[in-house]
Amino acid sequence: MGFVSTGPPPVGSITNATCESYFKDPKHSFHTKKECRPDFIQNHADVVINLIDRALTLGSKNVRNQDFKPNLKETVAAETMPVKNKKSFEYSTAKWKSGSTNRSKKSYQDRIKLETTKLSESIKPRPATGEELPKFEKTKYENETPEFVCLSSDSEDHNSVDLPDQLNILDKIWVTDTEELVVFNEGQFGISGVESELLSLRFDTCVSSAVAMPYANQIMEARVQEYLSQRSIKLVSSEVIYHISRNEFQVSLPIFKENPSLLPSEKEFDIINGKLYTILFFKQHSFLVELKFENKSINYFDSLEGYIDKQEMNQMFNSFKNLLFNKYSLRNWKVFNRGSVQQFHNDCVVISLMNLEIRLQNLDHLKNVDRNNARQFRYQMVADLMKTTPIGRTFFDKCGHAAEVIKQIQKRQAVRNEISTMLTTRSKISNIKKKLVLFEGVKPQVKFAVNMDQESKTLETRDVAKYDSKYSKLKIMNNTFILSNTDSNLQFQSINIRA
Repeated sequence: MGFVSTGPPPVGSITNATCESYFKDPKHSFHTKKECRPDFIQNHADVVINLIDRALTLGSKNVRNQDFKPNLKETVAAETMPVKNKKSFEYSTAKWKSGSTNRSKKSYQDRIKLETTKLSESIKPRPATGEELPKFEKTKYENETPEFVCLSSDSEDHNSVDLPDQLNILDKIWVTDTEELVVFNEGQFGISGVESELLSLRFDTCVSSAVAMPYANQIMEARVQEYLSQRSIKLVSSEVIYHISRNEFQVSLPIFKENPSLLPSEKEFDIINGKLYTILFFKQHSFLVELKFENKSINYFDSLEGYIDKQEMNQMFNSFKNLLFNKYSLRNWKVFNRGSVQQFHNDCVVISLMNLEIRLQNLDHLKNVDRNNARQFRYQMVADLMKTTPIGRTFFDKCGHAAEVIKQIQKRQAVRNEISTMLTTRSKISNIKKKLVLFEGVKPQVKFAVNMDQESKTLETRDVAKYDSKYSKLKIMNNTFILSNTDSNLQFQSINIRA
């Protein structure tokens, strides 16, 4: 799409940067869908034409010929041809090369469906019984001070401590009593250890690295004798190589950033006979990588073979080779596909963790990893992670089972989402009131100021009290109950929640 002027250009520079930025995000989403939508382009073109028309009109004030009033909208409209074929490439934002390999690639979900169809073995549902999860003993974290994560709106100015609270939201019990809790110890590999991170352990959900890596570290400590002090086997961060070109549509091969600082030093690790493990995340997928220094081999265990093509794999492991040379001055590394049990659903992280645990026991991962246990493994992850903090232990004990933990966290998150929306509204009211100050005493009243005043009143009169009644009916575990010394066998549904 281009813009053509019908007269001499105005004095000064007027670029199309604003228009390009307006199209940027819609165009990217348009590309990924590979759809031809001429109505989409036409609607956005009208907006852009008005922007250019207004800019040229304002700029023309500096032109000597004051009678020149360009109107690009009329010009473009006159040159626009009627749409005969809505699927014509003339109305698409990009043409896809006929020889492109992207057409034949199967998506992540398609590969999973293919694997599920190919093998006749079915998933056996696991009943939510108390026998599935072991009771855990007291740990060294028992006496730690409880931690909270305060909720705030992304749209608010965090530097402003005196933001007006016209809706009195922060005084509500459902704000203070649903603040996000720190329920597991994230260690050196996690992010925050807050409860919402455990939602990625729901069945058929991609497990996040914020949960996967802390649990991988737990496996290391459980399976490797004197893990913290020994030098033979180490776990390294999943960001030891990091995909930095994931948002670039023009890049044919992925570009990875190497982080040598995330590798252990030669004092901490045996570079002659040692092993390094990590879980690599790439393109909504992940797999276990083992670096064996004794024979300079890079072993990987892919539970969805074929999803990442050979060129991408080569690029990835070339980055590993460069990383190892830059850190330890070691060359001649060889890459080996050691195979893996193929996953069902979104269990790539779960299978990777299973492979890790079996490899640390020097057992055959192809024989000893059962993908039918993936759901039970997720429940076990919830239990093992939450036992690392006193709040997490209490939360789990009062729920009784990992499935109920996930259910309660979902309910609490829904409340926080509602609060976040209200805080955004509060911020909007504050911004409107700041703008209205500029129009105080102006008569006759400016239409813009009248509209803003009306919008402010509409927002302020919104009945937040309705949520008090809604919250009191929710069967939700609040912070008061979780942090209390109430008997864990007490049914939290009978708790009288303050409104």
